[in-house]
Amino acid sequence: GMATVSCMSLSPELDSMRLASAGHLPPLVVDQNGVATFVEGRGSVPLGVTRGTYEEAEVPLGPASRLILYTDGLVEDRGSSIDSGLEALRVAAADGASDPEALCASIVAALGREGGADDDVTLLVAGTVPAPPMALRLVLPADPISLRGMRIRLGRWLETLGATPGELQDIQLASHEACCNSMEHGYDFGDHTLELQASQLDGGVSIVVIDEGRWREPTGRNRGRGRGMDLMRELMSEVDVSRGDEGTRVEMRRPLERLS
Repeated sequence: GMATVSCMSLSPELDSMRLASAGHLPPLVVDQNGVATFVEGRGSVPLGVTRGTYEEAEVPLGPASRLILYTDGLVEDRGSSIDSGLEALRVAAADGASDPEALCASIVAALGREGGADDDVTLLVAGTVPAPPMALRLVLPADPISLRGMRIRLGRWLETLGATPGELQDIQLASHEACCNSMEHGYDFGDHTLELQASQLDGGVSIVVIDEGRWREPTGRNRGRGRGMDLMRELMSEVDVSRGDEGTRVEMRRPLERLS
């Protein structure tokens, strides 16, 4: 007889897997944004057919991914192309829940296998559950040139939390304004530094910007500005500002859909 096999191992960090296949259908990976992609590794002949070589492929895994393994009975129907069954699986996985057990149930229902099939049906869904990322701490010179790097590093940190593109853009912009206000009103763009701290908090994120300067009213070409604080309040759910002899502290909070 012969058998098809898909063999894989996950890295301890849950950020990649190693895969080898003996004639088995390709695994399906769904990322945290619901994009489903078949993993086309280096396939080989099934076990028992002839002597073959089985090469490993390394596949990256993003945070909160779902890995789907299945037998051909899930996607094969008499009189239909297997490509149609694979596409139906891909669509069902992309539209399904993030919880592995719920995703299994929705895939079985979407492919019409609740009452069984002509062939055996096996479906396995595993989800990566990364530990919450460490808090981010950036020390920035009071120079607007540093804001681009801040936005990039903050964006990457937010991506690890599963922030949507809209959430990411809003938080980056609010943080940009908070840092820019600190540079202008706290230091008047002088030769000083400020600090940005980002952490996960109660189903969302907290962004804190701290400087050691003294509040200065805008002067010269900067007079007439001041919309930054209003914009921060529009983009974030809460904004608290405290000023004192030791400097200014701005704390902003916003829930994230994926963490709520």
